[in-house]
Amino acid sequence: MKQTRDLGMNHEHLPWLVLAGVASPIILFVASMAVAAGRPEYSHLRQTFSELGTRGRPGAIWMNWLGIVPAGFLIPVCAPSLYRAFGTGWRSATGSILLGADGTCLGGSGLTPWQGGLPPDFSIPGNVLHLSLALTGFLLIALAPLFFALQARSGRGYRSGRAFPSARRL
Repeated sequence: MKQTRDLGMNHEHLPWLVLAGVASPIILFVASMAVAAGRPEYSHLRQTFSELGTRGRPGAIWMNWLGIVPAGFLIPVCAPSLYRAFGTGWRSATGSILLGADGTCLGGSGLTPWQGGLPPDFSIPGNVLHLSLALTGFLLIALAPLFFALQARSGRGYRSGRAFPSARRL
């Protein structure tokens, strides 16, 4: 019988941690809509979230500190619940680590806001760090579901009934 490590998590609270994963995109959405409402020139289709948080722009502090940073913090908080829900295999662990690292990148991009406008000025070290964190986060958020899907497909996968009992009532 294969033994798995416990990782020191309190399993009673893990189903509640998934709420952090639900709250994260809601917080990001609300912050982006609120800040964009005060910027009529901003287009969600043509511009990035980074432009809402660009240093010196109206609402940038709100976007970074009440939107991007908290949303990034909540993603790693929910990662252990997904690890537990998808089973305790290496694929699930990898997906959780990638997801947690994505949240760290998102939060880091809010802590290092873009400086200046267009064209991009990569002579500013903060801009290089911001772009590196953003691109790394995009890569990680794309890879994490792949590993969760591989875990679910391995036969030792997702246990929806036991992991999230409240989801069964929906």
